[in-house]
Amino acid sequence: MMSPMTRVFFAFPARDVVKDTFIGEVTLQYGSYVRHDCSLRFSNNSMDVLTLPVPDAGGPVKYDQETLLFEKQSNHSFVLTLGTTQSIRRWQLQSRKIDALFAMTSRRQWGVF
Repeated sequence: MMSPMTRVFFAFPARDVVKDTFIGEVTLQYGSYVRHDCSLRFSNNSMDVLTLPVPDAGGPVKYDQETLLFEKQSNHSFVLTLGTTQSIRRWQLQSRKIDALFAMTSRRQWGVF
């Protein structure tokens, strides 16, 4: 799950929509696997939700307890990377440097750099 309006990062407009609204599709590349139909929607819990590549069917083995990095390639096209302990520290530092490391109410961190 993502914060409301994180759709802007994925190149969609920041506009109010009703719950359960389809926002658009994103292309995600994980390794050599590319999925062109990852839907982004505004859920009934007021969060933006992005469909990810299915674990072990082109996606990573699992998403639980993982840190994800989305790198923009072009509008609506991103490379998905799972963080290692070292890369996660580097990503957090890069986000802190620009005061862009945040936490959800659940204390789950997210950031941009």
